[in-house]
Amino acid sequence: MASSANGLRIVSKKMSALNARFERLFQYVKIAGSLLRLRLSRKEQNKQKVREKITQHLARSGGLAMKIGQVIANAGKNPSFAALLKGIPQRPLKSVLSQLEQFPAHPCREDFAHISEKAIAASLGQVHKATLTTGEEVAIKFQYPEMVRTIDSELGITGIIPALGPAKKWNIDVNAYRQALRNDLVEELDYRQEADNQERFREYVQVDGLRIPAVYRSLSSSHVLVQSWEEGVYFDEVLGWSTKDKLQVARTLLMTLWKSIFVLGEVHGDPHMGNCYYQKSADGPPQVILLDFGSTVKMKNNQHLALLKLIVALKEGTGIDPLQCFVAMGFDLGKLAHIEHELPALSRILLRPFLTDGPFDVAEWKVGRGFDLILAERKWWFRSAGPADLFLLMRAFQGVMDQVGQLDAHLPWWQLLVMSIGQKRLQEARDFTLPALPDYERHLPMDAIALNLRIQITKDKVTQMDVRLPPDAALDLESLMPEKVLQEVEFLGWNAESQKNTLIQTRLAPQVIFEKEIEGSHYKVWLE
Repeated sequence: MASSANGLRIVSKKMSALNARFERLFQYVKIAGSLLRLRLSRKEQNKQKVREKITQHLARSGGLAMKIGQVIANAGKNPSFAALLKGIPQRPLKSVLSQLEQFPAHPCREDFAHISEKAIAASLGQVHKATLTTGEEVAIKFQYPEMVRTIDSELGITGIIPALGPAKKWNIDVNAYRQALRNDLVEELDYRQEADNQERFREYVQVDGLRIPAVYRSLSSSHVLVQSWEEGVYFDEVLGWSTKDKLQVARTLLMTLWKSIFVLGEVHGDPHMGNCYYQKSADGPPQVILLDFGSTVKMKNNQHLALLKLIVALKEGTGIDPLQCFVAMGFDLGKLAHIEHELPALSRILLRPFLTDGPFDVAEWKVGRGFDLILAERKWWFRSAGPADLFLLMRAFQGVMDQVGQLDAHLPWWQLLVMSIGQKRLQEARDFTLPALPDYERHLPMDAIALNLRIQITKDKVTQMDVRLPPDAALDLESLMPEKVLQEVEFLGWNAESQKNTLIQTRLAPQVIFEKEIEGSHYKVWLE
């Protein structure tokens, strides 16, 4: 009888998990249906109604669905999803208070003199303001009781997604991506791990203008996190600040990212605008308050040293093999070997902001266009060669870039990098010995690809200007020329559109674009 009862319990548990999975799958089907209606809608009024419906679906679903909506909203391209960044309708306090008593190791509710009913809801739980018996004001984050089951169901759904399209054609290891996503979500469910992450960032990522709340470890558990109370405004309000204040905020965001990657070797994995507060005062610079460290992306020492070594070598003009650097970062050698000869040019496109002298505008950073032009469909060799957890790092990187772009902040990346990590770390990268490459199958090079766009101006044999840019910058040559020079060369018969077509047809092969003598100055522009 006991054996039968145990068997029934096991079957019941499996059926419950299966039902939860189908319920979750049904929610995703509804979201997909709404997205299809959005795509087919012609009138803006109808589109807006569908967007609001999608936002409601994502908010009710929570978990992974909610996070996807936050990523969309963070890009600033769909304002309708902005509510997902500022919190969704909260649940009653009593529905989450059980988390205080559920776990034996957690302190009892008497540690808190008061917990506010008002909350900020997010993807995995909600945050309430509370006052300790000591009088300290804290933020207490409760995980929703059903969230473990919800995430488990979502992970089960990802397991049935087949490898299709480019994933199949270019042999992308979909299982490795699923596992990286699984590890990230499972880690985020344990608030003790989040507390560890947050304390590491407080210790190692110290940047002017950055503040990270302190954790109250004795009051926290796997499903409850208590930290110092912080207040501020959301990112959309920052967009109305002065240019000076917006530049300071962007500077803090970039320096935090560089210090996270190259000093700590760990990056905040979910830096959407809802995970930051912003403060400013009359007598000091603005403050960026970074929150929610449940998802972080950890890098091995050789990974970020290899990346830094590549940046430094390209910036300083010392010889380096990009293939060796990318393999040290975890890229697949066999796949990169197919595009080995294009990697030097691609590296300059990827790292263009660091190689640019002076402030850089991220709106000018057209990485996709450069890859399409140089590699066409073969760009998938590069994308499929990257380690599975790279997409988590890129999600974090893109989150910061979206914010810097919306702030319209033109900043000198190289100088900020040096300020963030210091000369000692730069020297470690210079001295770092890249692992030797094993034997691999070499492929014949495609047509030669230029490494640089050179713009040189001389007068009386004295160089007035000599600039090196990534080769794809040649497609925007008219925007790089002084207006007077552009008018002169156009008068002499040079046509920007015709030249652009030639460059595309020759796939940015080395060539002289134009060479003219204008008012005693010699102008030469070429791909080398």
